Amino acid sequence: MPFDYQGNEETYEYFAGGLCEEIVIALSHHKELRIISGDTSNIAQDGKRDLIHICQKLHTRFALTGTVRVNDSVLRVSFQLHDATSGAQVMGRSYEYPNNPRNLFVIQDDITRQVVLNTTDIYDGAIPRMITSEWQQRHNTPSSYDALLRLHFYNSCFSTEAYHEAIKAVEVAIGKDKNNARIWAALAELTGDGYAHGFTDIERDTAISKALKAARHAISLDRTDDYAYWVLSVIAVEARDKDTTISAAESLLKLNPPPSTCALAGWCLALAGQWERGLEILHENMKILQLYPGWLHHAPFLNYYRQGKYQDALNEAMKMNVPVLVWDPVERAAALGQLGKTELAKTAVQEITSLYPDFASNPRRYLDCFIMQDELVDHLIEGLIKAGCPIASNI
Repeated sequence: MPFDYQGNEETYEYFAGGLCEEIVIALSHHKELRIISGDTSNIAQDGKRDLIHICQKLHTRFALTGTVRVNDSVLRVSFQLHDATSGAQVMGRSYEYPNNPRNLFVIQDDITRQVVLNTTDIYDGAIPRMITSEWQQRHNTPSSYDALLRLHFYNSCFSTEAYHEAIKAVEVAIGKDKNNARIWAALAELTGDGYAHGFTDIERDTAISKALKAARHAISLDRTDDYAYWVLSVIAVEARDKDTTISAAESLLKLNPPPSTCALAGWCLALAGQWERGLEILHENMKILQLYPGWLHHAPFLNYYRQGKYQDALNEAMKMNVPVLVWDPVERAAALGQLGKTELAKTAVQEITSLYPDFASNPRRYLDCFIMQDELVDHLIEGLIKAGCPIASNI
């Protein structure tokens, strides 16, 4: 909706209008959402707006409103996100800046970034969190929207049950929506995860071939879909294809994606061996995000570990806090083993065995998925053996 400015200075009227336009443009990059500007309709022009009625007219669930207030020294911009199904305000934020007309474009850009981050970012946004929590309440309909809800839910918990629900929904949705790039990218992500995390019995080469094909098809359907490029980059990591990983991540960054996706691109670049640049991008965007998945610490962990900085590596591993993924205890155990803290490492080794009873007999089957360098895999196995993990020394 148009941001309200109650003053009479033309400069700030233009600022409020331009801010709304910039937010609409930025939100439109989220292809899973349908964005409608209040300015496109005559419904909401009298200042006494019934948001539920407006959303019903526009066939939207959420409404974003805001105000711009100015005094001699301060420019204050507030925004609120409303859920039209209940009439409730979902969230609100307020930002203050020194009132300097020369900096209005800078302020506009900063507020736009904050609004998009807080409302629609895949990790930090209120809307994805709400719709993900609601997917179980929906009917079992094979729509693309429902399939993406199940994907979001799977990514929030990484459970076997959520995985199979998600990939089943995605496969059904593709049958009815063959030209949906995001659904094809979802199929690629889930196919790769099925092998990498042991959710399916599919063989590595078959899984990677199918995932790469789906990711590339997604990009062919929509070359502006940042999610498709990220999935291609991740699958290339699993395939240990350095050139494709870097190429896809660079293509992703050129799309000027939101902070969460930029962080993922940096993560992939670091794993592909561009440690300095990749980690710089990753850390810069992790600072922006308030919420992000703990497995992003995998890349900085590996960077410290490969340099023999085991205490720093352990500090990163302790931040992961994703106990359902084997990487969490694996990285703690390896760092503790290298530090000679074998008693502390025992708990992590027990967690590894509990998650994947076959890990010790074939650790490379898992480690090769997200470590692209053989010597680094060998280095990690060395730490695990020192930690007491029953891995044969000749593996």
